[in-house]
Amino acid sequence: MESTRQALPSIPSLFEEIRDEYLYWSSLDDMRRSSPLHWSAKEGGYIVLSYKEARHVLTSRAFTATHKSRASRHLFGPTMIDSEGDLHTRQKRCTIPAFNGRSFEETRNRIVSAAVRDTIKHIIRLNSPFSLSGEFAERIAITVICKMLGIEFNIGLYLYNRMRPIFRYLGNEGTDFFASLSASRKVRIIFGDFSASEHQSLLNTLIYPAIEDCDERTALLFLLFAAGTETSICAITLLLRIFTEYPQFHLELSKSKILRSVFVREAIRLESPLGITLRYASTSQELGNFRIERNRPIFVHLASANRDPLVFDKADQLSLTRKGTEPSPLTFGSGRHKCLGSALALAEMESVLEHLLLCPVMKQLQICVEKGVSTPTFRKPKLLGNFESIDLPY
Repeated sequence: MESTRQALPSIPSLFEEIRDEYLYWSSLDDMRRSSPLHWSAKEGGYIVLSYKEARHVLTSRAFTATHKSRASRHLFGPTMIDSEGDLHTRQKRCTIPAFNGRSFEETRNRIVSAAVRDTIKHIIRLNSPFSLSGEFAERIAITVICKMLGIEFNIGLYLYNRMRPIFRYLGNEGTDFFASLSASRKVRIIFGDFSASEHQSLLNTLIYPAIEDCDERTALLFLLFAAGTETSICAITLLLRIFTEYPQFHLELSKSKILRSVFVREAIRLESPLGITLRYASTSQELGNFRIERNRPIFVHLASANRDPLVFDKADQLSLTRKGTEPSPLTFGSGRHKCLGSALALAEMESVLEHLLLCPVMKQLQICVEKGVSTPTFRKPKLLGNFESIDLPY
């Protein structure tokens, strides 16, 4: 089996910083072209770069999200993100009504749009430089998930700040495991208090009756808050970055809600908020004409798959006229572990885009970005991550 790994093209560490955007994507293109599958000695696992193989790993029962050494299990506890079987089914079944159907339409209208409006009002009151892609995105995401969980905003902000070591560790940004574990234990106590009470909120009224075990409820609430903040913050930040790069579309977007929805989906195809997701081989098997070993980690590079030219025409370009025959991007995964909050993240991004284009205050901020007052700094996609702030004078 060692000879099989040696036969695979090798790749540098997944998390090595590449500051030059063109170099990063062109390197990925070259690697994807040479082979859909690569081996990383440092990570001790396989890296999937092509769309076809990536989708297969995400949807096939031959690959699992469960592994006893997976970091998320130690930090959050077992949840649907890294489990199969009854636990996964139970947690997804009780939470999915909040993110789909009639309940979600209420969330979109009552919570998401209000969070964006309230954040803009907050900017106006400050009347000082404000980080559009940092504080702006954070405030929206934290407001939304707090409303859904029934948590006060100030408590949510406190929790998010205490969870930063966890996000940095999961994103391989230098925080050691013990620092993130310490943060997890402190935050878990607060979520434990929430899970023990049958308080009225959109999510808790679904979770409390369905899950009897308090520890399981705590882990699930912890996960939902983490995913509902960091993933949405990354998504909004990426949208803002793409928005500033395509001023030629702004007039069209201001006139069409449908085009705004298309733009959002194209933006997160080009820049996935979750660059890489993790699976494990359930059995020794063939993938991309290579033999892979049982229990080996499979790093599915969603950002690379979304730019596969065998699937997407002019894959490195944003287009508002993509053919409907092209498959869906893998930004939020696929199959049984597809991101539960994908519709929520899209709703937040669409609301932000609408206000950027139509709100008089935000249009002034938008002009400052287009004139190059400040520009974002590129950083490669990670398991969890963010771009540096765009500070704008208001």
